[in-house]
Amino acid sequence: MALASCTTPPGAGPSYDEGLQELLRMLDRDFQQSDVYLDEKLQRISRIHPNPSDGPMTDGETYVRNAMLYKEFFPFQFDSAFYYINENLHLAEELDDKVMQAETTVELALLFTVAGMYLEAKEILDSQVDTTLLSQDQLIRYYSVQHRFNRDFHENSKNPEMSDEAAGRLDWYAERLFELLPQDSDDRLFLIASHAIQEQQYELADSVNSVLLGRVEEYNRDFAMYAYAQALIDKALGRETFLHWFVKSAIADNRSAVKDNASVAMLALQLFEDEDVHRAFRYITVAHSDAIFFNGKLRPWQLAHIMPLIEAK
Repeated sequence: MALASCTTPPGAGPSYDEGLQELLRMLDRDFQQSDVYLDEKLQRISRIHPNPSDGPMTDGETYVRNAMLYKEFFPFQFDSAFYYINENLHLAEELDDKVMQAETTVELALLFTVAGMYLEAKEILDSQVDTTLLSQDQLIRYYSVQHRFNRDFHENSKNPEMSDEAAGRLDWYAERLFELLPQDSDDRLFLIASHAIQEQQYELADSVNSVLLGRVEEYNRDFAMYAYAQALIDKALGRETFLHWFVKSAIADNRSAVKDNASVAMLALQLFEDEDVHRAFRYITVAHSDAIFFNGKLRPWQLAHIMPLIEAK
């Protein structure tokens, strides 16, 4: 995924402040190191795979191992994530463990949601999960996945009636999560910030998201998520720093080898709007490469609306 060039031609694009220029240089250097981050990711995955010298695993150990592999592949490669969560679903069915079946089915619905397979996700969430079997932690997870599904479906559905229905369900699941999540937990605070962004309460979102950014290590996976939210907040508040946060989110995604990401494409679109066309084209190429690697349905569809605009220039 290394870029062909990391230097914007003289005179091309706007004049950026020094802080943003340094961040962009850092991102370009990081893209050149993408193979290193990819190799680190594959090594982490390799260490989880069973070692034949350890002997046969119990069904419980296999379930835990598959869950760990699913977690590693989840933002990285759809097909492999699907394979391991599906293996766990078959194992849970063989063991006739209803709780395992329920929690694994919820994860499958999340994977389908992230990949843009909304019909499959909706069918699972509405008819294949017995919530009476779930512990409070598992119920929180179920509500979180329902919240994510309805948010994404509301944003991406082309059917106004179904989109409005999803918006109503989104609020309902947000209320359930507010009831169950620990008062000062990161998940609760991010839900508050996300809900505030949705309701255009940007000052509230800013104060809450700033707390989250202060708690997390810079450039890890959670930082990527909070930085992306901060970019949306800063842009809505008219702050020029919003581009800084998009770049920081993209750096964090790249260093974590997250292939299912929105940050690089959004950054490319913003740079295109600033008439930094050469850099925007390089970044949208990276975003497209990541989307193809992950192999979901959603990102390629989203990029199909952005790439022609940039390529036309």
